[in-house]
Parts: sequence; structure tokens; C-alpha cells
Amino acid sequence: MLCKTVLLELEWLMRGFYGFSPAETIPVLRHLRGIPYLAVADRGRVEQAIANYAAGLEFADALHHASYRDGASMASFDGHRFARRAKKPGLSPVLAIPK
Repeated sequence: MLCKTVLLELEWLMRGFYGFSPAETIPVLRHLRGIPYLAVADRGRVEQAIANYAAGLEFADALHHASYRDGASMASFDGHRFARRAKKPGLSPVLAIPK
């Protein structure tokens, strides 16, 4: 079983330590989720997160956002940067920033 937080750590390692770009990390994440004998926890949300990452969100934000996909909205304390990135491709649920 491949836990989605392991994918989060893998992306962080590839980006933060090795300096990989999203264009380099997305194929790796897609490859891992596509291995037939590897069970991916919360596969649907991981697939949505990878798609949102490809659409311009940071992977951690994309994974959080995908975890709320059944809701009408999602609150974030990440300021306006995450909200702008999620709004650009019209992702749902919409982001609310508490005041």
C-alpha cells in the first residue's frame, strides 16, 4: 500500500532536495499510481491531486484540495496565493480564506 503522504514526501524530496520541476515530478507520480500491483491509498484523490498539480497548484496544496473535493468549499490559511492558483483553472471546491 502506497500512502498519499509518501507521495507528498517524494514530491518534496524531488523538488526540494534534487531541484526537480513539476514537469519532471509529474511523470514519476503518474508512473507510481499506474503500477498495477501497487495499491495506492485514496487513489481517486491522488489522481485528482496530480491533475491539479499539473494545472498549476503546488503538490501539497493539490493533495489538500483533492481531499475536500466532496465539499462545497475549503478553508485555507495559505493566503491568497493558493486561492489564486485554485481559481485560475476553476477548481472545485472553491477556497475560502478566513479573515
